[in-house]
Amino acid sequence: KAVVSTQSTGDNKIYHSSCLNIDNDTSIEIVSNCGDTDWWCGLCQADIFPFFSFLCTQPESPEKCFVCKNFVSPLRDTSVHCALCTHTCHKSCSTNGICLMCLPRASNIPIPDTRTYNPYLELLSDSDRSRDDGTDAHLLEFISNVSHTLETCEYRDVPIVGNSSDMSLSFLNIDGCKTNFLEFEASNELSEHKFDIFFLAETNTRSDEESNCFYLAGYNQDYLHNTSKKQKGAGLALYHKPEIGLQVTVRHSCRSFEALGGNICRPGEEDLHLIAFYRYHDKTFDFDIFINEMDVFLTRQGRNTVLLGDFNLNLFNSDNSRVRSYLDLLSSHGYYPSISKATNFVGSTATLIDQIWTNIDPEFIKSSYVLTQAISTHKAICCNLSVNTPVAALPNTPVLCVDTTA
Repeated sequence: KAVVSTQSTGDNKIYHSSCLNIDNDTSIEIVSNCGDTDWWCGLCQADIFPFFSFLCTQPESPEKCFVCKNFVSPLRDTSVHCALCTHTCHKSCSTNGICLMCLPRASNIPIPDTRTYNPYLELLSDSDRSRDDGTDAHLLEFISNVSHTLETCEYRDVPIVGNSSDMSLSFLNIDGCKTNFLEFEASNELSEHKFDIFFLAETNTRSDEESNCFYLAGYNQDYLHNTSKKQKGAGLALYHKPEIGLQVTVRHSCRSFEALGGNICRPGEEDLHLIAFYRYHDKTFDFDIFINEMDVFLTRQGRNTVLLGDFNLNLFNSDNSRVRSYLDLLSSHGYYPSISKATNFVGSTATLIDQIWTNIDPEFIKSSYVLTQAISTHKAICCNLSVNTPVAALPNTPVLCVDTTA
């Protein structure tokens, strides 16, 4: 874009030649005699730097903003170097020294799905019948508490800040660290509340050397690398604050899934087991193999376990035979769900495939929610645990397979 100034308008300003319908040859001659006049159009207020950079051949030539792609004016713009990617950008195109390209693409996105997964509501729909048929009071209390956890699960733009004694967990299918880790890191950096533990799935890393590139300040980190037979769609990462005292005890990889996690010692209480889980997305794989391998894995974990993962099984399709088999398995081991909202959004399709399951008393779960930040197609699933709550024995109750799509 060429520019034109005072000789055409008489107001001692510079304009794009296109804004005044003046040919480029004339405008170039005019600008060459302009001196120190400001370098933006008096009509459209846009930068006039394509022509300015043509005139300027010194190293101080203006740079383009990494975010908006417009030139950064040395006269009227304040520029910053992004703390993450080091690119130059307008200060207005950054937040706290981090360019908008490195921030989550959307922190407050509209959620097009309002369904809630709660298979326990049917049991609570007739309280009189429940009391009259001799149902154990402890079982009814358990069902009520689990139902409350699912009903209060919500979408949030920012993490919930719990009590100082609470432990906060987050799981995210990042869909490739090389692609999305900068946004994940920036989201954590800008958040006032820092989770105690992060789990990431589908990191797609293959070695410690590669994984160490994805460092999160203030956290210890452990990895389970992508298997050699898979080009992508595998790999787990665990980031935990040193003061949590988590000891990694689970590094499991088999034909159908992988898991990474550890134990947290609680004085006077049984250890707490926290495990990230990813079931490989392969529709042709023999599902019975997964059920058998999962059964063996859950038997080894025992009580006081929290599973956070992408199970690639949509709980909204509870009438599906695979989902029913999956629910029956988890129920037989005493697990119940804590996430009830859709977690993965691809086009117009929303599914609940990222889930938190636990076999601890529901009062242990202080809150569960889904973060709306768009780091990948998956949303981060989160929960706050009361680490000082004594663990009570749970009744052996089935997870009902109720169709919630209506």
